[in-house]
Amino acid sequence: MFGDICNKSLVHNNKTIKSIRLWQVQDMKRNLIHYRGLLLLLTGVVMMVMGIYRGEVTVVFSKAINICLECIGIG
Repeated sequence: MFGDICNKSLVHNNKTIKSIRLWQVQDMKRNLIHYRGLLLLLTGVVMMVMGIYRGEVTVVFSKAINICLECIGIG
């Protein structure tokens, strides 16, 4: 019933059709941005797991320690 009322108003009112199309495009853009964010997050997690698996954690921590010690003038 409600769908029939909406369809009739869409047919008679061109402005309503344009506003609904604009809303749909904006909604698709939001979804695309959401999926891009999830893809980047997943890629980052995969890269971190690969680094941990390869044993690069100790290398990164040792470089971080050396940089910190050099900054305060001890190393």
